[in-house]
Formats: sequence, C-alpha cells, structure tokens
Amino acid sequence: FKISLDAIGEDVTATSLGSASFHMGGGFGTAYPPPGEVAGLRFTDKATLVWDPEGSVGIYNLYRDLLSNLVGLGFGNCQQQELAAATATDADAVPPTDGFSYLATAENRLDEEGTKGFQSSGTERLGTVCP
Repeated sequence: FKISLDAIGEDVTATSLGSASFHMGGGFGTAYPPPGEVAGLRFTDKATLVWDPEGSVGIYNLYRDLLSNLVGLGFGNCQQQELAAATATDADAVPPTDGFSYLATAENRLDEEGTKGFQSSGTERLGTVCP
C-alpha cells in the first residue's frame, strides 16, 4: 500500500523545499490572489510599451483605442493578448489627427482578468475583454 499526504494551500509539515535557484511551498494547491491594476504603462521608444509587473500575473492583455473615442468612454479593444512579459510592441502608424490610448490588464493563472482601472467618478472602467 501507499500513503501520501496532501494539503491545499498549507504545509503538511513545517518545512518547505528550496535552494538558491528554486522554491517550492509546502502546500500542493497554490493560492492565486486576484489580479490587481497594472500601473506604470509607458513607452521606451516609438513602438515599445512597458509597465510595472503585477504580482499575481500569469499573462497580460493590452487594449488600444483612439484618443477621440475616450469621450464616449471607450477603453479600447483587445490589441494583444496572452503576453508573457510586462512589455508589448505596437508599430502601427498613429493617425495624423488622433492618437492611441493604451490599457494593460493582468490575468492570473485561474484566467481571472484584473481591472482596467477606475474613472474619475470612482466607477470601474468596463468594455470589451480579450477572448
């Protein structure tokens, strides 16, 4: 016969496995916090966007819309999805009489997508989601 011990989110024993190059918690079912708001979205050159890493991330999604659509509370359509790192490239030409607005969101490993942020009124930004 075979006996195995398992724990969901907690250690069965008071020890954990780890070294300088890896760490494994004691529980087999890892807790995934809900994704937070992505902050610090900025350009590093004409086509490369970066943002601050979000702690619960599995992947990121990038939304883009025309600046002229912000008046109608458009917060963008899914431009790029399932980005593994906190960076994206958009080399599309900017319309001469308009511009682009960008929002990045984080998804945790349970496929829960974080917020696009909040409007000045305090209500959450809604809109389309990446498939």
